[in-house]
Amino acid sequence: MKWRGYNFSDLMLGTAQLSNAYGIANTLGTPSRSEALDIISTAWQGGINSFDTAPTYGDSESVLGDCLKQLGVNSKALVITKVSRDAFDDEESTIQSITDSRDKFGTDSIFGVLSHHPKIEEILEDKYRRLFSKLKKRKLVQFTGISVYSGEDALKAITSEFFDIIQMPLNVFDRAAVDLDIINHAKFHDKLLVFRSIFLQGLLIMKPHDLPPRMEFATDTIREWNSFCKEQKLTPVEAAMGIALQLCNGYPLLIGAESASQISNNLDAFKKGIRHKNLIEDSKILLKKSTVRLCNPSLW
Repeated sequence: MKWRGYNFSDLMLGTAQLSNAYGIANTLGTPSRSEALDIISTAWQGGINSFDTAPTYGDSESVLGDCLKQLGVNSKALVITKVSRDAFDDEESTIQSITDSRDKFGTDSIFGVLSHHPKIEEILEDKYRRLFSKLKKRKLVQFTGISVYSGEDALKAITSEFFDIIQMPLNVFDRAAVDLDIINHAKFHDKLLVFRSIFLQGLLIMKPHDLPPRMEFATDTIREWNSFCKEQKLTPVEAAMGIALQLCNGYPLLIGAESASQISNNLDAFKKGIRHKNLIEDSKILLKKSTVRLCNPSLW
């Protein structure tokens, strides 16, 4: 999609896996530097030009920056990073942290910085607005935004002038972006939506018997999900991707990967998902299994 003069790829690559064994379905652990380069290279060659990272993801910022530099595309890549809730209590320290992040990416300024903050009411206070304004005035950041968990918080963010970008979940069990008309509100206010959790951090690609004990509450739901995928003659990756693709209305979908082959599989699933037009209607029966606990990984 095109937003404020920038052309975004349909898929955005999350990079938490580049420095952490991230995700409930992760079986490969943290990739080596050469494997990380292969992941980023495969993504870029597959048309993915935007990336999501954060200083709290271990060395992910450094790994991503090094890979983009080696590929010679760091000036073309659209990178979004984040700041934590505590960051706003020490303004100068946060500005230095953002400066360090920019240097890791090897760019004049960072495309986007999001606040990863659970209480949107607090981030509308003056100290948050002041910091975002300084980041833009110093040209360290082009756009600012927030990562939220609920549709209600997304709606509040969309109407704030301090948020250009809103990241929120979207998947077969969480359709708040559609149900609350968030997508149309974002278009009206010229805000960029980035949809994460299309695989629910890997939960949607797991088999019921592979779930860890703490996820026992999701066993029946994942069993029904796998049955649905089988009926549709799709893999769970293809079905989850197809549903998110048809719900997102052209906004970027954030994916993660532990290997280059996973990137390739996601790209293939993306192409296949376009052709399955009845997924949204057929999958509505699964919404009866949707719960706040299921849809919010922070509650796992």
